[in-house]
Amino acid sequence: MSEIKKRLQTFYKDITTREVKFLLNNQPEITFEELYALLKDNQLTNFDPVKEAFKVYDPNNTGFVDMDIVKSFFKELGYGDISDEDAKIILETADGDKDQRIGLDDFRMMVPFGQPHDPSASSTD
Repeated sequence: MSEIKKRLQTFYKDITTREVKFLLNNQPEITFEELYALLKDNQLTNFDPVKEAFKVYDPNNTGFVDMDIVKSFFKELGYGDISDEDAKIILETADGDKDQRIGLDDFRMMVPFGQPHDPSASSTD
């Protein structure tokens, strides 16, 4: 739980222990599959978690990732300062449509969000 809170504080500075406990369903730890099931079975309709995550990187609602925000996240996560050259590489890597910006569609291609991995589904007959 403390590890999740630490990571969430990068994006949500004022998240409380109580909110993290609620997210984890009062469990001391949670697996990806449990978190996925919890989020999948929520009562929210028309909730797009990738779009919500994108808003963190686009605080001014421009429709594109703010590279200064990306730089600050890298620093807050302990990776140090990101140079302009490094930021350019991140941009080029993430820019799927090659328009020199990272929009929501580009962001969707980067975010590994989907079904939990089911090892039995990959077996061959």
